Amino acid sequence: MSLVSGLRSGIRSGLRSGLNPSDGADPLAGLVTRDATSLVYCPADATEWASFISYHVGIATPDFPNVTVAGVYLCQEASGNLTDSIGGVTLTANGTPLYQQTVSGWTRKGVGFNATANQRFTAAATIGPNPTTTSQAWFFDMSSTVAPATTNICISISDGVTNHRLMGNNTPRIQVAIAGVTTIGASDPSGAGIQAMDLQYDRTNGRATGHTTQDKIIGTYSALVVDGRKGLGGVVSVTGQCVYGFRLEGANAEITDANIKAIQVARGHNILWVP
Repeated sequence: MSLVSGLRSGIRSGLRSGLNPSDGADPLAGLVTRDATSLVYCPADATEWASFISYHVGIATPDFPNVTVAGVYLCQEASGNLTDSIGGVTLTANGTPLYQQTVSGWTRKGVGFNATANQRFTAAATIGPNPTTTSQAWFFDMSSTVAPATTNICISISDGVTNHRLMGNNTPRIQVAIAGVTTIGASDPSGAGIQAMDLQYDRTNGRATGHTTQDKIIGTYSALVVDGRKGLGGVVSVTGQCVYGFRLEGANAEITDANIKAIQVARGHNILWVP
């Protein structure tokens, strides 16, 4: 091995070792917001996301996509709506959600839900990305702590009649629902605390997926999803808390399960499913 290639290998090895959230090292200190307790990265704006993505693409992290984030929700508000710190798609509060909630295992506060009817943070139809034309993926660090009496909603891409939603059911399990067809995950989320949850609608590749820290859920794709309410929660939201969220749109949202896992692992989540 040459001196140059040996140095290059050593640098890459050192950088990768710095990604382990459990070792206390923070290779992005001063560049990207990281929760002091959970050690999960929560990039606060476009500049922080660009630094986070550039770092991981630059060290050739396996399966890490070179994407541009369209929206970010910090979920630290004391009242009112959730502000989008990148794309300007406000998630409007409805139904008396909770604010500044203390969240176990995190320094960040969170917004919360207690299964009150119509309790949510969503953008209305005609606001934000339209699933009839635009692929999208919504990511929230959130929990579902109580088994719902019926199916309660975690994330909506369309909360309309022909919908696409990530929901909790009374088993309890997390499920993907799309155009009236549901696919149910295998794990009980109620004791898991905050999880990395996402809901994807990929028009180009015909994918309707949902993921949690515990499960990969591949829904039955339908091109009939209409433009409805989108964002966090829905008609009746799960009981739980949310500390952070972000959104991908268009080609940036048309990423694989391996890409999604790579992003969440790089952020600091321990993802249990295999792509």
